[in-house]
Amino acid sequence: MSERQKPGSFQEILEQNQQFISHLQALQESADAQLAAKQDDLAQTRSRLEQATKELTGLRHDKLEWATARQALTEELETLKKQHTELKVAHDNMKAEFNRLEAGVERAAARDTERRTELQRLETERLDLSRRLDLEQQQSMERMTKVRHILDGLQAELDGFLQQGRVRAA
Repeated sequence: MSERQKPGSFQEILEQNQQFISHLQALQESADAQLAAKQDDLAQTRSRLEQATKELTGLRHDKLEWATARQALTEELETLKKQHTELKVAHDNMKAEFNRLEAGVERAAARDTERRTELQRLETERLDLSRRLDLEQQQSMERMTKVRHILDGLQAELDGFLQQGRVRAA
């Protein structure tokens, strides 16, 4: 496996998840700040628009000025509508990105839970195997001791038999 494909340690995964969450929070805060600033700008622009509309009403008798002011306000309104639309699109994009990142965090948390479960299962299995190995070693030692006693007894009988044969031969 390449370096990128190797699963990291549990601690590395936790650190990556924490960094990921911090990044998400920073993105959310940035988006909220931008949205608040744009909303303030929009409120100020609406206020200016209302003021301009009042002035426009007062200038009805001068059709040329009224037409010019109206055109400027219309252009500003169109600009504001365009900015509002762009802001909504940016907000929707940020929200979609946030949702995507949040889903990624949820998947990472699920993987983390699966890994913890697997780690617990493997640790239980390791402990079980360790106990079985200890038991098998103990049983093997007991069998070896019994075999050694039997061999010692047979050796003693053989030595006695050989001793008797030498006495008879002599």
